[in-house]
Amino acid sequence: PEAAPAPDLASQAPTPAKVPVALGFGGRVERIDIDPAATFASVENRVLEAFGDCAAAHELVLSCGGSQIKTVDAILDLHARGDTIFATRFKSVSSMSLADVAAELALNEDEFKGHSFTLANLGRGSTAQDVADYFWREQALITHQQSARLFDLLLPQLAALNDTRIGGGIVRAQLILALHMFCVEPYAMWEPDDGMHECLWANMAWGSSYLPSQHRFATRGPLH
Repeated sequence: PEAAPAPDLASQAPTPAKVPVALGFGGRVERIDIDPAATFASVENRVLEAFGDCAAAHELVLSCGGSQIKTVDAILDLHARGDTIFATRFKSVSSMSLADVAAELALNEDEFKGHSFTLANLGRGSTAQDVADYFWREQALITHQQSARLFDLLLPQLAALNDTRIGGGIVRAQLILALHMFCVEPYAMWEPDDGMHECLWANMAWGSSYLPSQHRFATRGPLH
């Protein structure tokens, strides 16, 4: 009798699936080849590579329906059901410099322009408190450059709305304080002239901790 032919192991191997993955929040979808025998870490790396642009500096979360995906089998099961898999990349704060953290938290230029337009149309009687309330309501943070630009935009307006001389220290100091509460760079003195001979800056604190003067730096204008 003839010996039974050896099984074709190659034909029995699981076939990689082309799984659509939605990358980020821009609507871009890439089909990722996922082998059932692959490790989850290797799948994460393939998805990060699909993002491009400095993907190695990021970490990744795969999710579906609001739940995190942690195994290759789960990815393939969801794909077989026709569910959408989302990939969100992020940077771990522990691996970022303070400058990187500030850049991530602050408004981008388009967002900043939109908020600037809204703030430029404050009604009569508006004060620096209204500016602070707006930022709190919108949960928006700004860089020291953006703080200075908003200060230059809003100071004449607030002074006029409240019939106060632009050079007066009260409106100037209040606006600096309102904006600086939402500045991601606490040591940057983006407008040294606080109308109080820098007393406002000197007494600036986060909670009960004063900002050491030796760490402060002016981004424009002279210090007294």
